[in-house]
Amino acid sequence: MNNQQTYFPNDSAHDLNFLYSRGVTDFVHFTDFRNLPGILDAGLLPRATLDQMGAKYLGTDNLRLDDKNAVNLSITNPNIKMFYGKWIELQKRANTHYFVMLTLDPALLSDAKGFYEFRRGNAASWDSQPSSVEDLFAGNRPAYFEPSWTTDNQAEIRIWGRIDPRRIKTIQFPANYYKISEQPWPDFLAGRAKELDLPLEVVLCDRLFHYYKSPIGQEYEQKRLFKCRVIHPQKK
Repeated sequence: MNNQQTYFPNDSAHDLNFLYSRGVTDFVHFTDFRNLPGILDAGLLPRATLDQMGAKYLGTDNLRLDDKNAVNLSITNPNIKMFYGKWIELQKRANTHYFVMLTLDPALLSDAKGFYEFRRGNAASWDSQPSSVEDLFAGNRPAYFEPSWTTDNQAEIRIWGRIDPRRIKTIQFPANYYKISEQPWPDFLAGRAKELDLPLEVVLCDRLFHYYKSPIGQEYEQKRLFKCRVIHPQKK
């Protein structure tokens, strides 16, 4: 007998009210920036859907032990352990930076018609099971944790379907991007977003990229003020 509890279809109104009450303003997703033209055109799609379409893309996790039927998002901060390992690996191998951070509007949950799930830890873990949104913030938490941080940094939301590109709030490159790359990707994506009339910002900013300083994020690191430069839209 399967005793695993299921929480979907979820109540997005309830879940969003709870997330907003904790000050959550962003979901986070990192990807290879060469995937972004397709994402801006079609939205974020599960890898299984992309495979069925025959679409070309560059994955960040070739094993994908949690299957390929959902788009995985973090809450407030990126999945440090997974992101930092892959970032360092790419920098050593290619001497460049291929990852960008996307921040997304949590209201995308209302688009999912209840077909999403929360996981307290990494969905690829052998003992990972669906949980309630409240569970993501439960348990023993360091005193300096912000209310909007999940107790386990690897907690995830899995969206069973397409995420509209209009739910993307920002595309974030590291602040020193133009020092480590001659490719004008921020400007190209800014132009593409303008053509598609997408209400997003293209930003050079280090905050999400520097959360890796500690496995759980150190207090002094989170209190730093990061200077961010908005590439798009340009201020008049």
